[in-house]
Amino acid sequence: MDSNLESLVFGGILKYFCLPVIIFESGWSLRLRDFISQFGYILLVAVLGTAVSILVVAQLIMATSDYHIIQDPRTAYAIACRISSADPVATLSTFGSLNVDPVLFIMVFGESQINDAVAITIFQSLNSLSSSAKMVFDRQMVF
Repeated sequence: MDSNLESLVFGGILKYFCLPVIIFESGWSLRLRDFISQFGYILLVAVLGTAVSILVVAQLIMATSDYHIIQDPRTAYAIACRISSADPVATLSTFGSLNVDPVLFIMVFGESQINDAVAITIFQSLNSLSSSAKMVFDRQMVF
C-alpha cells in the first residue's frame, strides 16, 4: 500500500472511529453533575495549561536547536503539541484506588479529556497554515 494512502486510511480510522469511541465511553461513565459544576475551572486548566505547556516546550526545543536536528519553529510547535497533552492515566488510577475527593478526581479527569482536544486543535491549526505564513496566534487560530 502506498504510504500516503496508508497514513490517510489509518489516520481516518483513528480520527473518525477510535477517538470518538474513547471519548464517548469516557463521557458515558462521567459524573455529570460534578463535571458541570467544575466546567469553568476544567476549561481554564485545560486550555490555558495546554497552551502554556506547548509554548514552553516549543521554546525549549528551539533554545536547544544546536543539539538536535529541529531548526524550524513550525516543527518545534508541532512536536510540542504532540507531547504537551499528557494524559494523567496513572494519576486517575491512583485517585480511584485512594478514593480521593470526587471534585478533585473530576477536575483531573475533565482536564485530561479536554487537553487532548486543545492540543489536536492547535496542531491542526499549525499544519493548516501555508508554509509561507507567519506563525502567529491570530483570531482564526484562537477560534
